[in-house]
Amino acid sequence: MGRMIFPGQILKVPPPAPPPPPKPETPPPKEDMEVIEYQFIKLKVRHITSGRGVVGGSILFTPNAVIFDPDPKDPLVEELEPEAFQIIAPMEFVVNAAIFLDFFPIGNTSNVTGREHPPSQIFRIEEPKHDRLSKTEDSMSGSCYSLSIETNMQQTMNKNNQKSSEQPSEEPKENESKTDSNEVSETKDEGDKSGDKKLELSDIHKKTADQVIVRSEPYYLRLTMGRPVGREVSKSTPTMAYGLQTMMPEYWFIVPSKQVFNLYRFFMTWFPEIYVPFDLEEVHEMGFELIPEPDLNRTESNQSINSAARIIHKTMTLNSIDLDVLMPEMETESELLSDDQRKFLYRYLPPRVQGNKWSLLFSTAKDGYSLHSLYRKAALVDSPVLIVIQDTDHAVFGALITCPPVMSESFLGTGESWLFTFFPSFKIYEWSGENNYIVRGGQSALVIGSSQGHFGLWLDENFNQGRSMSVTTFNNKPLPGKEDFQINNIECWHFVDVM
Repeated sequence: MGRMIFPGQILKVPPPAPPPPPKPETPPPKEDMEVIEYQFIKLKVRHITSGRGVVGGSILFTPNAVIFDPDPKDPLVEELEPEAFQIIAPMEFVVNAAIFLDFFPIGNTSNVTGREHPPSQIFRIEEPKHDRLSKTEDSMSGSCYSLSIETNMQQTMNKNNQKSSEQPSEEPKENESKTDSNEVSETKDEGDKSGDKKLELSDIHKKTADQVIVRSEPYYLRLTMGRPVGREVSKSTPTMAYGLQTMMPEYWFIVPSKQVFNLYRFFMTWFPEIYVPFDLEEVHEMGFELIPEPDLNRTESNQSINSAARIIHKTMTLNSIDLDVLMPEMETESELLSDDQRKFLYRYLPPRVQGNKWSLLFSTAKDGYSLHSLYRKAALVDSPVLIVIQDTDHAVFGALITCPPVMSESFLGTGESWLFTFFPSFKIYEWSGENNYIVRGGQSALVIGSSQGHFGLWLDENFNQGRSMSVTTFNNKPLPGKEDFQINNIECWHFVDVM
């Protein structure tokens, strides 16, 4: 029989147990948080010339150009002149890039009819794979020298397992994970059970860069150059090789081993499509042909040399450290472009304005909806202009024109102009070379790109209506996904030299 309770009786009831403390939120892995984008990379290298010896200096890679500036204290530079070894080349003309373990004679690509089988291996770092260990040979050619990050992790874990097996272990399950060394999943499971065995991916990258890759011998970078077939190259495109406005078929550079990891990361971030074994057929499929050997005995005016020298000085002095991540400043914050969208556009800016400050030339939010107001402001600047448009459906698109939009009777602009859109994803439509109808400012409308009565981008004088159609000037599709659109806002940016 249970205990009886009488009226008025006081019972002592124990208080309820306190709720368990909330579990701490597990932060995302570092590999998911850490994002590194190399906008610029500047290295101390030595350039292997063709018949002139080896010259030390600095090489600057940007998404738009590669520039080599010789060291003025180098004996060869002192004997001749800096312009005799300076190099400027647009990255769009680099059809192949490869870092080799060993150097072999210059000009090997000119003798290749299909895929190249170089006498040296190509440097490559394989990303982690979850199903199996990464192989040390490139599956494409079998001639790549690969450093597997995952293999490095496996070796480190095995060393930790060996150390733990030599001491008495309270958890014998830790030693049971060595049943199959070829299965990464088992090793990773055991790594999760033991906190001191778990390796962060960023630590592996650091170990790979600082320990594995560093060797006493340097690496050798080869850039293979090409030119478009059936397409005119803009005369304003800066190119220079050894004091002449030309390009060499190949450029070779000796890269210190401590910097090869950073250089490799730059190529895989911006140009993974060209960091592959050289294949002449793939070059032709890209619409390019190899650059023939130029005649370096001819001379050109000092004006072209001095102009190229100014371009080098301007770009090379952007940053004095060997490796840095830069983004140009903006005088005011954009209401239409995010930072990520600006990074996409920055890659395709003409090299002469790369690194310049972005200055807001015109905005409908501040200056009103008037094409003629844009004309008045554009007449005060001499710079390429980025036109950013947002329609009433919030699609963002526009154009980069190499001259300010002004009223003119004929079309203006050069082949460095292009159209762009972020609808539904980022896409650039570069000049096709079919015609020179780049930009024309009229009394009642602004036109960018034209063919057969169609306009790549057409804006009325009140910035109310707009139209975008397919034109052969840029081989584009309608930028906002439809031909006719209503304008919501427009921003025009020009680029100010801060040097």
